[in-house]
Amino acid sequence: MLTVLLWIAGIAVGLVVLYLVVMICAAIYTNMTGIEPRGIEARVVAPATVRVRDEFDVRVVINNVSDRERVISNIDLSHSFVEFVALKAIEPEPAEKPSGIPTLGTLVHKFALLTPSKGSSTATFKFVAMKAGQSTGEFVVYADSNSYRYLTIPISVIVTE
Repeated sequence: MLTVLLWIAGIAVGLVVLYLVVMICAAIYTNMTGIEPRGIEARVVAPATVRVRDEFDVRVVINNVSDRERVISNIDLSHSFVEFVALKAIEPEPAEKPSGIPTLGTLVHKFALLTPSKGSSTATFKFVAMKAGQSTGEFVVYADSNSYRYLTIPISVIVTE
């Protein structure tokens, strides 16, 4: 019985060590290659303050400063942002209908948004203010279907009565 327990403990420790090695290798790879996609810049254009029941737009503007066309594959929105506002629509429409269920704290919106070389593209998120408070969060923009390359852009909108 003791031998079986020692085998189980050894396997558990081995799995933990393997997990740590994989995570360290992933961190080293990400650090060496960088997280942000090269040649892509993004910014958020949003009102600083809105009133309850106001409809407003938040634009995510993506600039491609590289010499090749790029595809924006996802624009995710942290779930915390929709605490005081509700998302009504997105233009252009995402390639897949969003589930509305947060994944790892974000609302995932899959796109196939072409951004020409030395050009820009814009995704407009249409909201309505629901209750007073400060909506804060971030947009995460993924380029070229590569989940290791993304830009994070903070957003904050104050909703007043």
